[in-house]
Amino acid sequence: MYRGTLLPVVLTGFFLLPLPVRAQDGSTAPPPVEEPTGSETPRPRFRFGPELGFYFLTSDRAADTFGRVFTNVGFGFGGVRHARRKGETYFDLNVVANRRRGSELVLIPAGIAYRRSFAREDTAQINPYYGFGANVVGVHSRSDRDNLPSRFRFGAGGNVFAGVTYRDTGYLQARYLLMSDVRGFNLSGASLAVGFRF
Repeated sequence: MYRGTLLPVVLTGFFLLPLPVRAQDGSTAPPPVEEPTGSETPRPRFRFGPELGFYFLTSDRAADTFGRVFTNVGFGFGGVRHARRKGETYFDLNVVANRRRGSELVLIPAGIAYRRSFAREDTAQINPYYGFGANVVGVHSRSDRDNLPSRFRFGAGGNVFAGVTYRDTGYLQARYLLMSDVRGFNLSGASLAVGFRF
């Protein structure tokens, strides 16, 4: 007497089961959608921003020929890297250039530098630091007044610097470069640079 009513009850129960359970019986139901977790690391974004630098020649003769103050405007890429409390050694490269009527000068100090943080923690938002380095300096110079044709020469130098970074978005740095004479000119000088990242 139960044979006529058993089949509809079984079919009704099958269609009322939750989808994940039915999927175990061979149905083609889509897998459940996973909720995103808050632990996923956001993708790093491309960082860039303006940089402004000044270089002040300390020799009066060199300043009279090439100009006292060099101003350089450019762009920097990537986040500003913090100095570490335990210190770090890295490759250091700078470019300083100035051109005026009858003369031009380009300095390219390249070498090894060491810097160390004053901050209590490497993750501090405001991170002051100091450092020093040794350089080989590529020099391109020309001066019509001094009968110096355009030439590229090398000099040796050393530098000391101090600065501060704010998070990975900005920095301010002062530096003094002491270098050997090149083509009869003392091209040592002080620099000040500031940069931002967006």
